[in-house]
Amino acid sequence: MKKPLYLLVLGNIKGAKDPAEVQNTVQMVQTRAQHQQEERPYRKLKVPDRILDVSRDEFLWLQTDDTTLKSVNKTAHDGQVK
Repeated sequence: MKKPLYLLVLGNIKGAKDPAEVQNTVQMVQTRAQHQQEERPYRKLKVPDRILDVSRDEFLWLQTDDTTLKSVNKTAHDGQVK
């Protein structure tokens, strides 16, 4: 060959498999930090005590009535994505 495409060209090799027949296997590794994080329980969310005294329906009503959440409610209602 005067101008080969590759530096090393292999011919037919006994026992070699067709690439279409080879099954790819996937392996996964978990680091020590990932394992430690998985073992830890979730921390509870810190919620003010006064919220715990409110029923679900009352909480929903308070959210819809809150003027600071008007833009968020409008965006959610219109289905806009930011």
